[in-house]
Amino acid sequence: MHEIIAALEANSLVLDLGSGPGSFPDDPAAYRAIRFDLKLPPNPPPNFVQGDASRLPFPSACFDAVLCNHSLEHMPRYKNALQEIGRVVKRSGAVYIAVPDASTPQDRLYRWLTEGKDHVNLFVHRRELSKTIEWYTNLSCAGIRTLHTSFNFLNRRNVKNPAPPRFRLFALRAEWPLALLNKAFRLLDRRFRTRFSHYGWAFYFGNLPEAISTATWNNVCLRCGQAHEDAFLMAAGNLHKNWLLGQAYRCPACTAVNAYWKDESL
Repeated sequence: MHEIIAALEANSLVLDLGSGPGSFPDDPAAYRAIRFDLKLPPNPPPNFVQGDASRLPFPSACFDAVLCNHSLEHMPRYKNALQEIGRVVKRSGAVYIAVPDASTPQDRLYRWLTEGKDHVNLFVHRRELSKTIEWYTNLSCAGIRTLHTSFNFLNRRNVKNPAPPRFRLFALRAEWPLALLNKAFRLLDRRFRTRFSHYGWAFYFGNLPEAISTATWNNVCLRCGQAHEDAFLMAAGNLHKNWLLGQAYRCPACTAVNAYWKDESL
């Protein structure tokens, strides 16, 4: 989503749809972000609006960008939400939508842990979903990027109470076993072409000043879930040797230690 945010002009209006506490940082000097979610977070961010995504309380063509980051899978009436996105975004605007691939081991495990009560929409065909989003938003697809996972929902730090019993049972209190698990899954993917590390897709629609890179970033933090390009981690000096993981990096966002992978290695 950062490609869209970086291209916004001053005083742009951005809708963070399904935001929770916020999907991206505030930058009042560059844009104004409206956070929107069905549930009120414990500490609501500035400009938070509570409501149903299938009935957005905003005038038509008022947003320069709409970002729906890992939230469409939670919306029971997601096609109505897509139609509303198409209504409130400007014809010259951009839309970002990221969703999990329901056919992956990662999403199957997540749905088992939540007892099927969280991800109510199961997306398995990226081209079909892309065409659906285009139909309802009337914006052309500008690019699709494959996303990797770090299984950070198994990190005890990320388990919110009250949590389903299975989450309380399987969440890991220490982070090093999760780091080893991610390393093992990436080794399996590289050797046997499995999909343990696959999360889903990021879709870009509408007016984007530059072509979207579809390169996959393999380094996804096991704590905060942020993905970082391997070249950025190397240039920033975040790489180091770890006795347990071998080549490792410290996440620039939250300082968690993760196994490091070159982006072309999987």
